[in-house]
Amino acid sequence: MKAGVNRNKLFSEPAFLEELGRCRWEAFAAVLADAILITETKLRPLSGDPAGVTRLGNRLGRLYGERLAAEQRPAHRPDGWDDLTGTFLARLAEAQANPPKPPHEIANHSVRVVMDTLPIHAEHRRHDREAISGGVKFYILALHEALEKELDAQAVMADLAAGG
Repeated sequence: MKAGVNRNKLFSEPAFLEELGRCRWEAFAAVLADAILITETKLRPLSGDPAGVTRLGNRLGRLYGERLAAEQRPAHRPDGWDDLTGTFLARLAEAQANPPKPPHEIANHSVRVVMDTLPIHAEHRRHDREAISGGVKFYILALHEALEKELDAQAVMADLAAGG
């Protein structure tokens, strides 16, 4: 939107496209993390005792790393996703040690990542923070609503217990 009539020129600039690709990949990893944390809040009550909660966290942590590893490695991440996987595991452990947060609070993580990686000058990003934050949170809340309607938590727990 900010580019206006210069949009075509901007989207033909290799440096901009490279940074836009970086932003997309980092946003994907952030939203995936948030989605798994939201799913954890739905599954935790079914995990039973503290050992069950730990097993759930271990499996969801592996799932995050597996899902990122299944993607083509982006050019800006020649060494892979290990740093984000480690950060996610710490975030997951912290989440499991506390009462579940509502989805809009979990989504603050994705908002920060998107805002930090947008290929737009920081001065311009500042003015669009509310709109960008709203868009990201709307997506996360739509995911939460879909989970509310469609998640078969018992089946997922059985699959996770079986190593799936």
